[in-house]
Amino acid sequence: MKKIYTILLIILCINLPQRSFAQSISVIIKGQVLDAETNRPIPKVNVFLSGTTLGASTDTSGVYLIQDSIPTGKYSLVFSHIRYITNAKGLDLTPGDTLKIDMLLIPNKTTLDEVTIKAEKDLKWKKRKRIFEQEFLGTSKLGQQCIIKNPWVLDFKKNKDTLFASAAKEIIVENQALGYQIYCDLKKFQTVSFFTTYLAYYRFEPLKPKDDKQARRWRKARLRAFYGSFRHFASALLHNRLSKEGFYIKYSQIPPENRPKTQQLKSIKSYQLHHNNEIITPHYLNIVYNEREEMEYIKSVVRQGTHLDIRVRYNQAAYQSSWINLVGGRIKVSDLGIIMDNPLKLQTNGYWAWQRVGNLLPYNFFPEELAQAIKLSKVAKVKQLKQYTRNRPQEKVYLHQDKSYYALGDTIWVSGYVVNAQTHEPSKLSGILYVDLIDEQNKLQQQIKLKVQEGKVAGDIVLDTNYTTGKYQLRAYTKLMTFGARDYLFRRSFEVGQMNPFSLEGKLTYQNKINNQQEEAIQYKLTLQDQFSQVLANQEFELWIKTDEKTYQKQTVTSDAQGVIQGNLNIPISEKSPYLKLTTKATNRLYKTSKHFFIPINHTQKQLSFFPEGGQLIQDLVNRVGFKATNRQGLGVDIQGEIVNQSGKKIADFKSTHLGLGSFSFTPKKDEKYTAVVTQTSGTSQRFVLPQVMPQGLALSIQPASRNRSMLMVSSPLRKRIKFTIIAHCRGKSIYTASGTVKKKRPFRATLQHDQLPSGILTFTVFDEQFRPLAERIIFSRSPQKTLQITVDTTLKEAAPREKVTVQLNVSTLRHLQANANLSVAVVDENLIKENPQQTHILSHLLLTSDIKGYIEQPNFYFKDETMATRKALDLLMMTQGWRRFTWKKVVADNYKAPQYKIEKALSISGTVTAPSGKPLDDVSVTLLSLDKKVFEVTQTYGGGQFVFDNLQLYKGARLLVKALTAKGKSKLRVKLNKLADTLDISVLPATPRLPINLAQKETAQYLQNQARQIQWVKKLDPTIKMLEEVQVKAKKITGQQYTQRKVQLYNQPSYRIRVDSGHFRPKDGEEFMTYIQGKIPSLNVQFRNGRYILTFRGSEWNVVLGSDPEILYLLDGQPVDSEILRALEPQHIAYIDMIGPSRASSYGSQQTGFGGTAMNGVLAVYTKRDYNPPTTFQYNGLKGIDYQYGFHPTREFYVPPYDNPTFAKNKFPDYRSTIYWNPSVKVVNGKAKVSFFNADAVTNYRIIVEGISQEGAIGRTTYQYQIRNKE
Repeated sequence: MKKIYTILLIILCINLPQRSFAQSISVIIKGQVLDAETNRPIPKVNVFLSGTTLGASTDTSGVYLIQDSIPTGKYSLVFSHIRYITNAKGLDLTPGDTLKIDMLLIPNKTTLDEVTIKAEKDLKWKKRKRIFEQEFLGTSKLGQQCIIKNPWVLDFKKNKDTLFASAAKEIIVENQALGYQIYCDLKKFQTVSFFTTYLAYYRFEPLKPKDDKQARRWRKARLRAFYGSFRHFASALLHNRLSKEGFYIKYSQIPPENRPKTQQLKSIKSYQLHHNNEIITPHYLNIVYNEREEMEYIKSVVRQGTHLDIRVRYNQAAYQSSWINLVGGRIKVSDLGIIMDNPLKLQTNGYWAWQRVGNLLPYNFFPEELAQAIKLSKVAKVKQLKQYTRNRPQEKVYLHQDKSYYALGDTIWVSGYVVNAQTHEPSKLSGILYVDLIDEQNKLQQQIKLKVQEGKVAGDIVLDTNYTTGKYQLRAYTKLMTFGARDYLFRRSFEVGQMNPFSLEGKLTYQNKINNQQEEAIQYKLTLQDQFSQVLANQEFELWIKTDEKTYQKQTVTSDAQGVIQGNLNIPISEKSPYLKLTTKATNRLYKTSKHFFIPINHTQKQLSFFPEGGQLIQDLVNRVGFKATNRQGLGVDIQGEIVNQSGKKIADFKSTHLGLGSFSFTPKKDEKYTAVVTQTSGTSQRFVLPQVMPQGLALSIQPASRNRSMLMVSSPLRKRIKFTIIAHCRGKSIYTASGTVKKKRPFRATLQHDQLPSGILTFTVFDEQFRPLAERIIFSRSPQKTLQITVDTTLKEAAPREKVTVQLNVSTLRHLQANANLSVAVVDENLIKENPQQTHILSHLLLTSDIKGYIEQPNFYFKDETMATRKALDLLMMTQGWRRFTWKKVVADNYKAPQYKIEKALSISGTVTAPSGKPLDDVSVTLLSLDKKVFEVTQTYGGGQFVFDNLQLYKGARLLVKALTAKGKSKLRVKLNKLADTLDISVLPATPRLPINLAQKETAQYLQNQARQIQWVKKLDPTIKMLEEVQVKAKKITGQQYTQRKVQLYNQPSYRIRVDSGHFRPKDGEEFMTYIQGKIPSLNVQFRNGRYILTFRGSEWNVVLGSDPEILYLLDGQPVDSEILRALEPQHIAYIDMIGPSRASSYGSQQTGFGGTAMNGVLAVYTKRDYNPPTTFQYNGLKGIDYQYGFHPTREFYVPPYDNPTFAKNKFPDYRSTIYWNPSVKVVNGKAKVSFFNADAVTNYRIIVEGISQEGAIGRTTYQYQIRNKE
């Protein structure tokens, strides 16, 4: 019967090895091989442990020697020679074994003295060879990359429909996909109607990689071949890890080829399937692994007669499904998942049956990561850590921004990732992300709430043109992240400049020099320019030079013919501030903004800290000590000096190697004290005391080594043996353990393979027998093959201006060749937008800065490549700045205490209902509804009249009504709402050091000039448009001290304000509102169309660029209204009218309200006098209206000009975009995604930045460049 998954395969290997998860042992196996008839030595006999890479050949005396590090267990030692019958002997290896195994081999009478095989084969043989290759090597991607190097040894026979194969000598298979050469001693092979059986011994020889890239590719391929295999399944089953390893099991009592499709499979618990290293099941077991089927597997199923659309099936991404049947109902397997029983007991079909020799791995290959996980599951301390982290769930946040700096009026586009802090999988906890915009004075300018969906958010913040320029930061967090230490909340600093063509710019240079021991002399030179880098010659400026506490200079100065102002001043060494702030402002009112510059002071004074590796200096052992040297600004500085003992004798030299980081080694002696002496270039010196030397303890050393490894060593100064256990964890998840003993001059050594460890910060702790921590070391592990591999379509090399570009993205992970992921994509003009090395990207933040305390200088440097120099620099960072979110002592003490964390899933509104007398009322029905009918919720009051509406999905500006009604229908009630906005009281994080060159004066100059050119072009495009700064304004432009703010007001400051009762703004008797407002606010147009008034604000240059002139939003006392409501309002009842330009109206979002237009085009806000009572004929009882301004920030879509629209393409608008394209949410399905956009006008280079996270928590980032050229 032919159905899907009907291939059956039995692979037979005899006496396969048993292995516990103890460490490998050194074993010696030696002996002599003789001819059983003549008793003469036999040379060139292959002696090997079957299914492994371990073996040797006999010499001319028939002697062999196998000496290697081998896991303990049972093995088959195989003796193979072309002229003799293969023989094997079972071995049980234990620690310290030296085995002598002699063997007599019987001559093979059926072979000739010299095997003569024809080179030429007939067509029938070649056809049978192709069938043999398909059935023996397999048709998988791995099998297709195998070749049989000596096919002439094969012989075939056919009996009816059954094909038999034999080989006169070992079949040599080269597997270029996995990097092995396999020697197969074929004992039996037959295949008929997709049912294949073969018996063979296998000997593996690793191929030599041509370079490190190929070596990494082979390691990755071997892991992929193991994951999802029967060995992987069996090992996971024995250790109750099926779901963790991606397996799902069900069973059927009917063979799969006979089971009706409609029959449901039955569930079974994994613990029911094994006992004492035996898999036990009397049924047919279906095993599903969460990796999609290969295309070739689907084709093979179709070849058997199953009716499937291959492409449709492949696009469905069905998981790999296999079936096993155990003859006798049970089979013995090892911890490695290797069959220790008669392998004929195991019958497989489906995916595992389809995989053949091309997918085979040697039995001594086992992923270290899985081996460590199994070992760790048996350690009590690890269980305590697991319970501790389970009780304290944590999240991380990362924001991807479209640019590294901005101008006032720009939109900050953000894509956010909210992840499980331990696994980096998309978080399933919090539903709200808070994003704060904080200015240079640590003032919160904006806060938005973004809805978290599957760990992903998207949003935007408009930089109000009324903000000041300078250094801003975004801070992002969930409420869960605010419990406990807040050092790891996400934050990113960036510069904000001014795109006003009349703003002030400049370039500052300075020199610092120590005059004497009391003063520092500073010389400065400031070149002042306008927005287009034209020097401001012979202009008068006000100049202030001060610190937070003291003003050093305040004067009026005139620039010279080159626009230069220069001077000098002396600063006392006692000045505590790290910077001087130099502020300049033109007395010419044409240049309206002031400009700030910063000069570091006392930078020659260095701070030096020492960090012994492992935590302490241990006497009589070689100790490595890390150090970190910084200046007063917190930046790393080069340093060198020497270590002296208390007698002044030099013990060692030291010198920093990267950003003030370095290390040195020395052997401290008992009761000695050591000092570091640093000599300054000025001839002065500083002295720093090293930590105290401890008389005993364990020293833990971990050093980076070649081929992405690290060498671990534990040593002791004592003569007696000390037992210890090492446990390492990554973000609270245990990932490595080892045990041993050490004594003086007998250290413990181990090799750490980073390819088998997770990426990120790892903490290694050494415990004594009582599990007391003795030493600790933090390292960084980077496993590139475990990251999310993102590749961009490399056919894109260049494109024309305004040409449509489509970018294909391919995504994979170690376990999933076609991974599902969430990505964000930015495309920027590389000439305008430079990358800031101080700003983290997704890799450096989630793997490094989010788990390390304090300021990290140039975090992206540590991810630029994988060279030894970069790895050593990162290792120094770990030695000197690594930190822990918890200690083992705390884990033990608080193991079973589960703090009550409030996880915010959604928005809520709460309050109380009382009688008119104020008495709280229970059991009152409370209804929440929205005027757009999208919200309708009902609840009851309880516990003193309280009510709460949870799980609300409301957006900012929603108009709500709360209605209360007693059981008897009475509505004469009072409804009081609790505080709607819950602004978290988070103290401002410490300021980060300023870079030596201010980004705003160098990197952003060209970008700001581009923005200024755009404004100039807008004014030229339409002469009727008068920019705000040029118009003779009737309404008054507002400054921070000139306006009051009502509670319903969301914006910080309006663009313009009309005070209705003041002077000439006083309305005429009987004047209608629409008549009154005309001409009062510049660029506000009033038109009567289609029976109603429509107001548009033409002062925004962005509306013109986008080719639209839509209606603005109208507010009456904070409530959105239609223009006809304002038309009916008598001006005499108005206190004041605010006009809010588009760049300042971002707090109102971009959604249509149903009343008038959208806030994206501006807002006209009208506020009535406080004693004004609108006319009404109704008395509202038990009602409470809400203008809900604390909901989710509505998401806007990034605008890309539609150049494929012929009408739009005809316009003459120059395209000055710096962010060419932004997509915060690119869904990758089955490893594929694509995005499309149009280029702008500039002939330049574009950079594509792609960042993202897979569903399993793999993190990835890539960049790609292409050119924009005019078509010839």
